[in-house]
Amino acid sequence: MKEIEDAVSDFKSRDTSKDMYGYNDCYTFIRQFEHNLRGFNLLPKLEYTDNKSFVHAIRDIGLEGLATNANFQIITNGRSRTGDVGVMYTRTGDVTTMINNNGIWITSAGTLGIVSLRKVRIKETQLTLLCRAKGITNDILLQRVKDTDTLYNNI
Repeated sequence: MKEIEDAVSDFKSRDTSKDMYGYNDCYTFIRQFEHNLRGFNLLPKLEYTDNKSFVHAIRDIGLEGLATNANFQIITNGRSRTGDVGVMYTRTGDVTTMINNNGIWITSAGTLGIVSLRKVRIKETQLTLLCRAKGITNDILLQRVKDTDTLYNNI
């Protein structure tokens, strides 16, 4: 999907010499993907300086409220598609936001850059939230994936 690839490309060009919250972290990566998808952001720019303040900012807004206010559809059946956004609280109390990129959850991990977390499961049960940008139909997603495949096959 071109919008994911563009977000990955943008983040690969960013400075990863140190963790910079609001610049090379997982939430900023999701906002870049959303901007590429829609041409603008509905997800708010949050103020945070470390993971702890990010967790507080997310909890203050509420995950479901954040998603619905940004015109994302909450997926309750656990079945993820390319372009879906997942949010997961980790065992350590951190929050990770990620994108389904053709069956692999990817995110930005600061100094590590863009990383693949794991394969998408048939039914996601460990995510705190699974959502999809509204107005992006399956037909549009399939065409974008086909366009990307065609592009890569012609290189």
